[in-house]
Amino acid sequence: MDSLDVIAINIRLSKFLYNYRNTPTTTTSKSPNEMLFLSFKPRTMLSQLLLTGNIPLSNYHYQPNESVIFKLNKRSPTVKGTIVKALGPTRYVVSIEGVEREVHHNQLSRVKCLSNVDSM
Repeated sequence: MDSLDVIAINIRLSKFLYNYRNTPTTTTSKSPNEMLFLSFKPRTMLSQLLLTGNIPLSNYHYQPNESVIFKLNKRSPTVKGTIVKALGPTRYVVSIEGVEREVHHNQLSRVKCLSNVDSM
């Protein structure tokens, strides 16, 4: 066996053990990793794709013509824009001073309206 065969065998063995340790058994409905570490659930590719349920999707839904603020990156200043349309559940077209950009919902925030307290 040359070194490439050994590496391929090690990779296949690692993948098998990873899948074995993270697959729930039929008797307990828990994986061996969960049984070993009690309440700890290991992160798998599937668990990272699934929503956790902690944040409802309704918080991310923006309507056309809704005013939003967003940052293009961490160092850029916040910019006010308007939602033009939704491209999907997480991507939107936003108009900033007539220029349209595609942005992810992670970059968006709703504009908070303050009531006019001075008139009282």
